[in-house]
Amino acid sequence: MAARLRRRRFLFPAVANGSTQRDRSAHKYGSAAWIAAALILVHEGTHARIQSVTRGYTHRRERDRVREERLCKEAELNFVQRLPDPGLLETKILNELSELAVVYSDSARARRSHENLVALRREIRRLLSTLTK
Repeated sequence: MAARLRRRRFLFPAVANGSTQRDRSAHKYGSAAWIAAALILVHEGTHARIQSVTRGYTHRRERDRVREERLCKEAELNFVQRLPDPGLLETKILNELSELAVVYSDSARARRSHENLVALRREIRRLLSTLTK
């Protein structure tokens, strides 16, 4: 019982203070980190649920990638709207939802892949030059 209470105090600092209210100003940085972590879990958990049903075949076509990301972003939005002050996060997710077709298009994916290869080539050349000196 005592170990469970210690864990609760670590996970929920407001419990350690004896406060039962959501006091986000007292733990501003901690709460932002927890919200970010929760958003990642919601997003990636939604990917996992979709891929468990579809057996991982959703990334073959552009429209399937966009549909899967839309479901993930909608799950994020649903989570954020339940927060006491969704504000900027809600706006950010709504903007990302409106740009999904552009970001996850085949051409954008190919461009990012090319940019990553160019950056990797540049990094390999830099590393090789430091080894040969």
